Order: sequence, then C-alpha cells, then structure tokens
Amino acid sequence: MILIVILIIVLFGTVPFGFGHEPEEPECVAVSATTGESSDGCGAAPASDSWQLVRIGEVEGVIVTEADAALFVGAGAYWTPTLADVQGADAALTWEEGSLEHRRQYAGFIEAGGPKILINGFCDDHGIDWRQTPVLVLDGGDCSFTAVYAVDTDSLERFDFNGEA
Repeated sequence: MILIVILIIVLFGTVPFGFGHEPEEPECVAVSATTGESSDGCGAAPASDSWQLVRIGEVEGVIVTEADAALFVGAGAYWTPTLADVQGADAALTWEEGSLEHRRQYAGFIEAGGPKILINGFCDDHGIDWRQTPVLVLDGGDCSFTAVYAVDTDSLERFDFNGEA
C-alpha cells in the first residue's frame, strides 16, 4: 500500500484524498533497493551503486539503472537512459520551466509503447547519498519536482512542483 501512495506522490506531487497525516516540514522517504520497502526518514539501504553521475551545465544528476527505475515510477518496463537522453530531457525541461538548480535523478520507463524519463528534482537531499538512493519527498514545495520527458517526441509531458505541507 505504501508503495502505491509513494508512486502517486512521485507522479502527482501530492498525497491522494487526504490519505495519512501531512507533515509540517518536507519529509524524506528512502526506498530500499533490495526490499522495495520505504521507511520514514532516510535509513533504507542504498540502491544499486552503478548509477552514472552526470553534470549538465551547473546541475548535478545521476542516471538510474534499469534495475532500479521501479523505485521511482510504476511501469511495465524500464530502461537505462544514455547521457544524450538526459541532455535532451534537461533541454526540454529548461525550455518549458526555465533554469532550475535542483539536483536530479533520471529514471527510464516505457509507457504507451514509448520511452520516457522521469526526472526527480530536489534541492535538499535530507542527508542521504542521493547518488545511490532515491530521494522521494512528501510536500517540499518548489524545492522538489517531478517531470516526465518523452524521448520519442523530445517533449516534456508533465511537470509538477511538490505540494506544501
């Protein structure tokens, strides 16, 4: 059940239908790569250590492996984006939303037959190693966002800042 709620939060940036108690400050949720379970705070085991570090302009990010993409988004299939793919995603993001200084995690998934990239952006890593562990923030306002980039159409399909507590 908690994974479904986290997925909805990642995709839509809000807790559905007032489910649970919303914290007064942003809350970090770490998800274990081995068990898939979440924990309050950031004490879960790190995900795969093979995420690729990237820098696009002044922005730091990591490309999440296919094996770990399900920690970010629920889909039927996953893939590992290339540096060129995430550069395209960032260009579309900048074109649509302007310059955002958030660190980023890029996870590839397949939806409606086409490759997509979920961009998980955040300005506060809550003390976890974001280069190896998903940073999923409940609330967070404009300090956290999610976006979906369609590789085939080179377009940003969705962009949402997280809600406020």
